[in-house]
Amino acid sequence: MEGQKGGCLHRGYVKLWRKTLESGIFNDIGKTFKVACACLMLANHKKRNVYGVDLNPGEFITGRKKLAKAAKASEQEVRTALTRLQEKHRFLTIKTTNKFSIISIINWPLYQSEDERDNHTPQPTANQQLTTNKNDKNVKNTNVGIGNNKIVAPCNIVLDKFRSHYYKKFAIEYKPNYGKDKRLINDLLKTTSIEEIEKLMIVFFNSNDEFIKKTDYGVGIFTSQINKINLQSRPARGALRGNI
Repeated sequence: MEGQKGGCLHRGYVKLWRKTLESGIFNDIGKTFKVACACLMLANHKKRNVYGVDLNPGEFITGRKKLAKAAKASEQEVRTALTRLQEKHRFLTIKTTNKFSIISIINWPLYQSEDERDNHTPQPTANQQLTTNKNDKNVKNTNVGIGNNKIVAPCNIVLDKFRSHYYKKFAIEYKPNYGKDKRLINDLLKTTSIEEIEKLMIVFFNSNDEFIKKTDYGVGIFTSQINKINLQSRPARGALRGNI
């Protein structure tokens, strides 16, 4: 393989999910998938400070020219791909300054944190194929995916839905406290189905309740206010049915 003789293995590797083949990103137009892969390979796998900016795992600083060079694409192709990755696929977010852009890959910690990569690792859905960037390790080849027979834990499904609704409301990534959030979700799953929980999420993120509006809209608030949300959901669902 290229790199084995050239001594480039020290640059690390990325891991891709096989489910990527079925994704909207893989089958999108132009250089969308290529730019997505370039972003994954450029993203930091641990916290770093670059140019005075604190970056989390899954984030990196770049510019359109730099990203175009990495992806072997034109600046216009990169611009188009980033727009589709952000707006259509909700794969990443972009914060722009007068000097550079900070790209954050959504769901990086959910699927790429150290405690998630074991035999119980949940498989991402079609548009959430992320990789793990191991810049600091020597490896002998590119490790592609894991088996497709993995079962997604219910709490991970719920947390993924919660993060999606959070992003729809605020256009920023929800950063979960995995231990606490999963415990709260598992407790909720004892009495409520995933489908019902998602309906309550919709009510929660659209609630006009003054207390909720002053909070951080985290999983803890959602679960602590579940009875109130349940009451609010009844007229809301009736209104939704009437609009169909």
